Amino acid sequence: MRQALSVSSSGITIQLATGTYDAASGETFPIAIPSGVKLVGNASSKGGGITISGSSTIATNAGMQPVAIQADDNAELRGVTVSNTATRGTGIWIESTSPTIANCTFTGCKREGIRISGSAKPTIESCTFTRNDSYGIWMLGTSKGTLRSNRCDNTGTGISIGDSSAPLLDGNAIVNNRVGLLLTHDARPILRNNELRNNSDYGLSAISQSLPDLGTSQSPGGNIFAGNGRKDLLNATQLTFTSAGNQLSPTAVQGSIN
Repeated sequence: MRQALSVSSSGITIQLATGTYDAASGETFPIAIPSGVKLVGNASSKGGGITISGSSTIATNAGMQPVAIQADDNAELRGVTVSNTATRGTGIWIESTSPTIANCTFTGCKREGIRISGSAKPTIESCTFTRNDSYGIWMLGTSKGTLRSNRCDNTGTGISIGDSSAPLLDGNAIVNNRVGLLLTHDARPILRNNELRNNSDYGLSAISQSLPDLGTSQSPGGNIFAGNGRKDLLNATQLTFTSAGNQLSPTAVQGSIN
């Protein structure tokens, strides 16, 4: 894989064979997917039998970080399992770029599956994030982009959105975590058609000055909040949320919401 990526150029698709791509097999980390290059495994099984596992510490906008994969503008990763078992390890680091990550599985990362920062605008679609230590996906900076049809489960926090990030979350299943969706700082995500179920603390927890778009009369939210341990929705900000077209019981809400 390393050799193929080193000579690839925009428009090239690299098809991975079944196997584990790690340091023992000769890979050097982090794996860098160049702009316009597609790295493809088995999309139908979300990376079953095709694993990229490794880490190297690199300089980022958040200091030195242990990272398995970096993805440049318009790069694509499809149908691969990603793991980073290094302390505070990140599966994919996306910093001010706009790649597409689809039909992948992120598991065993010692911090998060994907970290999105800076002015990044990625598309993360139809991926599974399971049994990562801290977050499935962590978004910071002024990042936007789309998180669509993903499943985040059995992690500390399914998805965390902070700073001034304002992504669209559409059709995601965020279930069986401690906290499903955590909003901090001035986050402004748009939530449509997501399921936030059976998280042990909160389905959605919002602090600081974060303010989610939970739907309008013209664009109903379509989100389902149910079965979360403490509350389905915690609004610990000083702002009043507006909810339209969601399945959300008033008795399962703490904080101001219309």
